[in-house]
Amino acid sequence: MQPLAQPIPRLVALSPGNLESERDSAALIARVRELAAGGLRTVLLREARLEDAAFLHLAEALVPHVEQLWIHDRVHVAMCVEAAAVHLGFRSLPVAQIRRVLDAGGKALSIGLSTHAHDDPADWAGADYLFHGPFAATPSKAGRLEPVGPGGLAHALAARPDPTVPMYALGGIVAENAAEALAAGADGLAVLRALTISPQPLAALDGLLLALSSAGF
Repeated sequence: MQPLAQPIPRLVALSPGNLESERDSAALIARVRELAAGGLRTVLLREARLEDAAFLHLAEALVPHVEQLWIHDRVHVAMCVEAAAVHLGFRSLPVAQIRRVLDAGGKALSIGLSTHAHDDPADWAGADYLFHGPFAATPSKAGRLEPVGPGGLAHALAARPDPTVPMYALGGIVAENAAEALAAGADGLAVLRALTISPQPLAALDGLLLALSSAGF
């Protein structure tokens, strides 16, 4: 296990996931710079359409603007840029195999895992932090995964193999429902659309940070 840096980041912005060009990457860099000035500290970069060289260039460009950069799936890039964490999804290698890669490379990165209601919680073992969702309705999961809501999130929190491993609410998180997710027990919020796609990211960021502050984070 490689615990997240303390205090753990309570708000993580996910990159859009559909970047294809240098112009797209430049727009994300500008957006992250703007959000960082407003108080965002952690970004998860998850751009499957970019080839490795372009993805690495984007990751390197984001590093100066955030306290923690997390990398989705591409453990080799995460190691190159000294990322704080590598995040895994259902198409990724298992946590144990990624752990062996990191150990072989002498890199102490945290490993995160996206989880869902239909999972066997035993498969979550070994991860240093978890995302769980979708918490609320979101276009990216429409017709595929039903929102878990506060009850489903609370159930997942109770089912964690290790109750000390942080679990973030993911999917459809906005300022208006953030307090609900935190009241259900979420250790933090993982947010995509409201921060990296919305036309008013700073207003969304202010609302999310206020919800976290009100919850004692």
